[in-house]
Amino acid sequence: MMARLTIKRPNGQREYAELTTDMSLAGSDRLKVAKDGTTYYAKLASDVSTHMYVRKNGRKLYVQKEVAFRWIFIYNPDKSPDQFEIPRDGVYRLKTLTVSEYSTGETDSGYHDIDVSCKKGDKPRDTSAQESEEEGEYCWRLNWALVSSRAIVRDDKGAIEYVNTNTLVSIKFVK
Repeated sequence: MMARLTIKRPNGQREYAELTTDMSLAGSDRLKVAKDGTTYYAKLASDVSTHMYVRKNGRKLYVQKEVAFRWIFIYNPDKSPDQFEIPRDGVYRLKTLTVSEYSTGETDSGYHDIDVSCKKGDKPRDTSAQESEEEGEYCWRLNWALVSSRAIVRDDKGAIEYVNTNTLVSIKFVK
């Protein structure tokens, strides 16, 4: 279990903030807490996460509930990929497995990562739906990775040179 700071509000409610011994996880704005001879750090930021704050260089910084946000979606072909939604705005790394089948009969495969900007609440879209101007590229890329997609590359005479098939492996919060 991770160490945590208990914050008791005037109305009696309690809030909790993660603590870490790794100073780098807490970032440059951090609160130092010593307990039982061990030094812990809480992450500070300008957005309200708990109601405890400190003033640093004229700025009001709130103690954050999480030291570092961690989220990963592992694709399971037995479950529909529309059973999740993006938990917060940010950049997500989509890991896909690409299999290339060449006209020579040879195959090649490899993992590829692509970073995609997503917004909180984004869900995979119906592949038949057209991307709208307001949605932006992130919707298309998120959908592209979530649905096994194929790209057929032809030579200048129309003959198939190779077929790429992309399958989602995971989506991980980056920043």
